[in-house]
Amino acid sequence: MLHHYELQDLLTHHTIYELLSESMQNPIVIRPSSINEFFDNSLSWAAKQILGVIFPSSPEAIIGSALHYAVELGFRRLKSGETFSLEDGLSAIALYIKEQWKFVEEESLTQEETINEAQRLFRIYYPLIPRQADSVLVAEERFEVPLDEERNIWVAGTVDRVEECDEGLCVVDIKTTKNAIYGEKAQEPKELIELKESLKKVQMDIKALKIKAPKHLLNQILLRKVVDRLKNLLAKNEEAVKNLQNNIKEAKKAKDEEFVQQMQEELKNKKALVSKLKRRLKNREELLNKLPQYEELKRVEQELQDKIAPLQEEVDRQQHLTDCEKAKERYGLQLAAYALLFEIATGKKVNRGKIELILRQKKAKLKIYEFDIEDLKIKVDRAIEQIMKVLKAFKDGVDPEILFRLNPNTFRGQELTKLLEEAEKEKFSGHEKNAKKEVA
Repeated sequence: MLHHYELQDLLTHHTIYELLSESMQNPIVIRPSSINEFFDNSLSWAAKQILGVIFPSSPEAIIGSALHYAVELGFRRLKSGETFSLEDGLSAIALYIKEQWKFVEEESLTQEETINEAQRLFRIYYPLIPRQADSVLVAEERFEVPLDEERNIWVAGTVDRVEECDEGLCVVDIKTTKNAIYGEKAQEPKELIELKESLKKVQMDIKALKIKAPKHLLNQILLRKVVDRLKNLLAKNEEAVKNLQNNIKEAKKAKDEEFVQQMQEELKNKKALVSKLKRRLKNREELLNKLPQYEELKRVEQELQDKIAPLQEEVDRQQHLTDCEKAKERYGLQLAAYALLFEIATGKKVNRGKIELILRQKKAKLKIYEFDIEDLKIKVDRAIEQIMKVLKAFKDGVDPEILFRLNPNTFRGQELTKLLEEAEKEKFSGHEKNAKKEVA
């Protein structure tokens, strides 16, 4: 293995192609996760897979790796009959990140923030572990298959997980991202659109009634009883007000000031209660008058919702299928490569792929996309054939500059592009210094 800073030192005296030429006898491993990079940026691929260059990690990458580590640890423990609690997973994540932090150079998050974020996401995923453990065949297991032993070329990688699913065996990978996967928007049928418009109108009409009351009062029979009770209570308190007023008059005639003051305070409280009862009675009578219309609107609302539900369910199902196709487009080739590796190593057929996407949003979510990978396994097979042609030519002495080219316009291999640019600046600076010395 060669750390990126070691490669940078070497590049001040050698070209990357010279280094590759000197490494023709190195064993070469084609990793399923690197196939896309080979076709996007073959020089970056060669730096990593032939020279063995290790580039620095980031907090975001370590979060994903820590989740993989904790999840697969859980599956292995449960499969072996041990226990695995949420706390076990959170502790494993903290320990893993602390151990891997030495590889982080660009700290977009602190170590503590990285641990907290990884643990937050793990809490979302943890309930799946005990539910899925029985269906798991392998978790984080490495497989190696020789492609050309004479030239020392292998295909190898660590399969995240293979589990039993409804349609056979499924290769699974966990991904963390801030953005969900959305396929082409599923079209809503005309009937559903019209029903939704009707529902919206009904709900606006319900809102316009301004019904503000506890749910238990939204019943005509019960509400009438409440109104009658309030009328009786109001009548009794109005009678009590009249009696108090008469008592005050009599007390004034008797010049009993203390009793007058006492009665006036009681009268004030009674009038306040009467005002309160009148407001409540008015509110309940208005509600009673609106209730028949409200009940009818609620009935229509429920009827519309019942009609909408199965139609919306079908649209959601179609949307999920298009989302799964998008996930297949993005991640399917890598999963198919792992499936093919597993099949060659074990003889067991894998025909499905599954991406478990943990969304790093304010409220973390877990989205699952499953899809068929039979067609992609054929593409992987062809891709490996193409890679093998290039690697055999390299091993047989063809100039690596012809075989491996830099593509600075792709996000894959950005680290190498940056490193090569810095090396060129260093060389240019060195030439300038030498030229000045010669002039002097």
